[in-house]
Amino acid sequence: MSSPLVQYILVIREAMNGWTTGAIIAQACHAVTKCTSTFFTDPHMTLYMSNENISQMRKVVLGCSRNEWETIKEKANKMGADYCEWTEQPEDVVTCVAFKPAFKDSIGHLFSGLKLFS
Repeated sequence: MSSPLVQYILVIREAMNGWTTGAIIAQACHAVTKCTSTFFTDPHMTLYMSNENISQMRKVVLGCSRNEWETIKEKANKMGADYCEWTEQPEDVVTCVAFKPAFKDSIGHLFSGLKLFS
């Protein structure tokens, strides 16, 4: 079986301290929307959003610290993995990050050690 296309979303825990569940979900939605808009014509995004695949989307929402995000960001930049940070205003703080959909076997290792956001 081939590796599935997956979109990874990171929630920066420190940025969400004291926020309601709805506000946190909104931040993740903002990040995903920005990523979809930014990479709309990318072949992986096109495949992910295609009529054949839209009902089988895979998203993984993980929690991480700012330090963990900085480490992942450095590795992602080195390997050319595309992502969008969502910066909440007026606080000017990164709250969530959405990665462009990618095949799990090509990007999943970036997130080893992180846990599902809860």
